[in-house]
Amino acid sequence: RADRLSGGNIQRMIIGRAIARNPQVLIASYPTQGLDIVTIRRLISILLQLRDEGVSILYFSEDLSELYEVSDQLLVVTHGRLLGPFDPAEVAAYDIAGMMVAGENYHLSRGLSDTVGVRHE
Repeated sequence: RADRLSGGNIQRMIIGRAIARNPQVLIASYPTQGLDIVTIRRLISILLQLRDEGVSILYFSEDLSELYEVSDQLLVVTHGRLLGPFDPAEVAAYDIAGMMVAGENYHLSRGLSDTVGVRHE
């Protein structure tokens, strides 16, 4: 019974159920929250495999190391705006963190742009 499971086990059950449905698009909102490190590594491995198989994954997180590991593109939602997309190979995590805090007025440290591109969507 699910009501007797720990938070981490409930999270595992929800993720497993979503993946078992063979989705074309998977929306993962803070999927590693409450999971132990071994399960986090396994989940990220599964997500990368799904991505390689053509599944589109929309991954919400504030953990920049996770985002950089699983993302082909990064978008930043801040101050009611959507910034990006950014290629994680071209934009430092420091800059993404700066955009998360300062929004569209953040200046990229690597000189990619004077100001960050803003999308109103």
